[in-house]
Amino acid sequence: MSLNLSHRIGARIYRIRKQYGWTQERLAIECQMSRTVISQVENGDSNPQTLTLARIAAGLDVPVGSLLPPEQQNAKETPC
Repeated sequence: MSLNLSHRIGARIYRIRKQYGWTQERLAIECQMSRTVISQVENGDSNPQTLTLARIAAGLDVPVGSLLPPEQQNAKETPC
């Protein structure tokens, strides 16, 4: 069973954070967010808004797209 997109984004954020050796508290400080929000996003308990992902990416000093699973990074835009 595959994880939903929120869980996969959360798992990528978790892996990047761990590569830095940071706690959720440290990432929250870098992002100017609460640790609770970071926890909810990492655990896939919330569907993060674009602004939330942008703030997390900025805190981790990575492009927003790097938080997306590989298949989403290469997805082509489709008109609405």
